[in-house]
Amino acid sequence: MKNSKKILDYIAKIDPKKITSISDLEIREFGGETLGSEERAALEKYHSARNKILRKQKQKESTFHSYFEYYRALSNLVDYKDILNEKFPL
Repeated sequence: MKNSKKILDYIAKIDPKKITSISDLEIREFGGETLGSEERAALEKYHSARNKILRKQKQKESTFHSYFEYYRALSNLVDYKDILNEKFPL
């Protein structure tokens, strides 16, 4: 995966219990809660980056699944504000 060092450094510095992740936002949205404009923008940015990468993975199914799991992990570990402000590499 790209930027492995940056990802490991980021994860080492954060406390997952003190962030609002993309998964948290999705759960709130699916539950009927209206998200703020920043939250919505972060979701859109995350989904756009994930879909762009996954669409490119046409040759090997295993590569597709690797990227799918990568983005699934990111959705649980990265603060949405860091995605929005590009402090975390997608």
